[in-house]
Amino acid sequence: MNIYSDMYSLFAEDKDAKKYFEALSENTQKQIIMRANSVNSFDDLLEYADQYSCEG
Repeated sequence: MNIYSDMYSLFAEDKDAKKYFEALSENTQKQIIMRANSVNSFDDLLEYADQYSCEG
């Protein structure tokens, strides 16, 4: 698993992660963006997406 400094670095290197993020609801995206510095891998992105899509 690759580790990145933040969500934006992840998206720059992993186009699948960016596509996945863009397919999420706007509310879920906003919640994840507020924690962009904590999204250091695709696994982190998946965990946050699961957490915030359930709160929806």
